[in-house]
Amino acid sequence: MFAQSPLILFFALAFAIAWIIWVAIALLIPDLSPGAGTFITIPGSWAPTLAALLIAGRLEGREGVRSLVRGLIVWRVGVQWYFIAIFGPILVAALAVAIHVLLGGTPPDIETIAAGLNLPSEEANFFVLVIMFPIVFLMLCFGGPLAEEIGWRGFAQPRLQALIGPGLAGLTIGIIWSLWHLPLLVLVPSATGQIPLWAYLLLTTAFGVVFAWLYNRTGQSVLLCLLLHAGLNTLWAFGLTTITQDTQLMVLFMILVGLATIWAYVSLTRVED
Repeated sequence: MFAQSPLILFFALAFAIAWIIWVAIALLIPDLSPGAGTFITIPGSWAPTLAALLIAGRLEGREGVRSLVRGLIVWRVGVQWYFIAIFGPILVAALAVAIHVLLGGTPPDIETIAAGLNLPSEEANFFVLVIMFPIVFLMLCFGGPLAEEIGWRGFAQPRLQALIGPGLAGLTIGIIWSLWHLPLLVLVPSATGQIPLWAYLLLTTAFGVVFAWLYNRTGQSVLLCLLLHAGLNTLWAFGLTTITQDTQLMVLFMILVGLATIWAYVSLTRVED
């Protein structure tokens, strides 16, 4: 059974472990404060990696586990890929803000962004935010990115793309990845920054394709996918919530992400052909 359907077992385990943990925490501690999102998120976030390690170990033994972990040390790639992974998400958001302002919109204020980082408003300025970026980024690397990427990209992506191609595999994993977060979105909205459900599902689905593109362009580097995941979470921390609260800005951001997703999908399809 394991050998015949490892992907189905992986997805089933990833959902079961995470959902049981998240629902249990939400039921046992119903009055979580808005700042406790990380508390409920992290334990369940390890479900994809745990599921991947269990199945790989069962199917291929120690070599299977080593093969999964090996993706984290694929680091000899061009500097441009590190730049894209780390700064790509926030640059897309900055471009959306720039277009928004050109169209007469008001940019997110620094005080609101600082509040999202739990910084006092009197300490909020551009210099402080620049200093905070690498600190927040490095901290977030050891949360969801490390907890999830061995599973989604290290285990599921190569196996699924061997069956249906890299582009469609990325889209499929993106859909599954977005649905996997549903308990957080429904039970503890603060865990995902109060982002509207529809926006979170669409964005996460789209990012699945972008992750597939980065994974294949960097020699199947799970490390670079981890950095991109951390880059996205850093954008979340620095004010994606403020973007979603302005309709025009949100539409612009979604359009840019959509264009990047289409480009990544077409690029992957061309390589496949």
